[in-house]
Amino acid sequence: MAVCARGTINFSEKANKSGEAGARVAVLIYNNVPGALSMDLSEYWYEPPCVSLTQSDGQWMRDQGRRSTPETIEVDNWGEIVTRGNPLHR
Repeated sequence: MAVCARGTINFSEKANKSGEAGARVAVLIYNNVPGALSMDLSEYWYEPPCVSLTQSDGQWMRDQGRRSTPETIEVDNWGEIVTRGNPLHR
């Protein structure tokens, strides 16, 4: 599962980069400001569902993953993989 913050690239590209990086269960994209988020995923081509979350729910999911997941992949605002692994498990 990938948990990504909204950024400067479009939602389809962010979701596709997450799929390329290994997201197999779901792609969760959370807003980078308070409030709801709507996404255009017309160019998303991977199978895992992609859903939007509020900023607070997304940050909570991200924090839970950092506590319990043995591997974490973070994708930056430009769609580049910036980290692999979980710093808490190093």
